[in-house]
Amino acid sequence: MLKQISAALALSALSFSAFAQNEGISVSGSVSKQVEPDEMIIQFSVSTEEEEIQDAFTGTEQKSAAIIEYLQSLDELCEVSTQHISLGEQFEWTNGRAERVRVGFTASQSLQVKLKDFDLYPIVMAKLIELGVNNVGGVSFSYSGAQDLRNSMRVEAIQIARSKASEVAEALDVQLGSAVEFTEAGSPSFRQRAELSNSFYLADGEQAEGSISPGKQTIRMEVHVRFAILAPQE
Repeated sequence: MLKQISAALALSALSFSAFAQNEGISVSGSVSKQVEPDEMIIQFSVSTEEEEIQDAFTGTEQKSAAIIEYLQSLDELCEVSTQHISLGEQFEWTNGRAERVRVGFTASQSLQVKLKDFDLYPIVMAKLIELGVNNVGGVSFSYSGAQDLRNSMRVEAIQIARSKASEVAEALDVQLGSAVEFTEAGSPSFRQRAELSNSFYLADGEQAEGSISPGKQTIRMEVHVRFAILAPQE
């Protein structure tokens, strides 16, 4: 009988140990904060169509160089970068769409500018159009301190998760061990598309009535942590 009791106790201790090792206490913690975006990202492109490939390429290069020079003159108020360059043939259909004939070449260059002063938007857009921009791919907003904020929010979320785990361990009358598994999920370094009103630019570059509202954005950090349960001391 004594052997059976000892065996049962040993099995119980083994089961608890296995639970502590393989299961533990799984909890989550989350933090959300609203921020006001402080950067505007404008994606645009310039293109040139010419009969000769070199002329098309040169035309686009000249436009892009003038645009980059202008944007760089704004110093710390903006950042400009080239995103994509393409060069290809241009065709037209003739004879009732029976034949496809090459009529020239198109060279294009896509750029991105990051404005740190929203008041510059109408001025910059008017100048870009004047310098040859013929396509605006989109306008979005971002928050420059997103990564630093996420780092601090991660610590807060972990503290919340640990507090939850401690409460569970106390309720179960067990001793909480160290974290054995950790994952996180949250909003990335986000961008928010701009909600544009019906604004347009006049032939002389002046902006007609219109506005851009960046609004507020939410950054969220959520962590999932599994803590071990320490085996009872004999």
